Amino acid sequence: MKFIIFGSDYSLPIILPLLKAGHELSKIYSFTTESHEHLKHLAETLGIPCIFENPTPEQLQLDVKRGAQAILSLGYPEKISVTDELSSHAHVMNVHMSLLPKGGGITPLPHVLTKYPEYCGFTVHILTPEFDAGDILYQEAIPLLENEDIHTLTARITLKAGDALVDLFKNLPDAFANAKPQDLKQKHWLPPSSHFQELDLTLSAKEIQKRLKAFGQFGIKLSLAQNETFIVTNATAWQEPHTYEPGSLIAQSGPMPVFALKDGYLLIKSYLKE
Repeated sequence: MKFIIFGSDYSLPIILPLLKAGHELSKIYSFTTESHEHLKHLAETLGIPCIFENPTPEQLQLDVKRGAQAILSLGYPEKISVTDELSSHAHVMNVHMSLLPKGGGITPLPHVLTKYPEYCGFTVHILTPEFDAGDILYQEAIPLLENEDIHTLTARITLKAGDALVDLFKNLPDAFANAKPQDLKQKHWLPPSSHFQELDLTLSAKEIQKRLKAFGQFGIKLSLAQNETFIVTNATAWQEPHTYEPGSLIAQSGPMPVFALKDGYLLIKSYLKE
């Protein structure tokens, strides 16, 4: 089956099993705010276009006329123009990284890691004009590991989703015909995670460590009293009694600053100046 992907390098664990199963990728729509170099290389290897702009409905209709039978999205940040005409000629679906209708929204994983572990898993659903509201084609819960962070969880979800999509692609018409509507009364929409993508040095070491795992190398903001702002990409917090004022810089471990927390310390291993 010929298919189109909307995504970034994080889509590769979904794309590669489909290619291995004999399906044909005909076009990639990506974006520049996330890693995409491996996706570009794949497009060059396959001799297909890799486009960095959101297509119009007319462009998507042309893609379908050229043979695309399935359109698949994973983590694409813009709204895809899904029309009744498009849906009548192609199987249009999205992989969402939570157990819908719980955990809708563009960045669910930091919320899952810090507050809603019961939402952990993924949902393959029919893509509709309303975000994260389409009928469910497949859903799987995934328990969090003891030391889970956003990178391991993303990898685990996409690997499992790749296997699930290979099975779905065996008979997409049947899967779409038997898709289950979401109970939207149970919907819990999560806001963009940027509202808590910041290190508050008055928090406990346990809470700060949760936030560090929730954002990983994507970075988390640290604002200091001297009007300096850093994007922390690697750090460790731990509990240990002390008498320092929370938030104070107390040491340099080589080039790495150590800050006091209310019940422990924070060692910043790598950071960027904003």
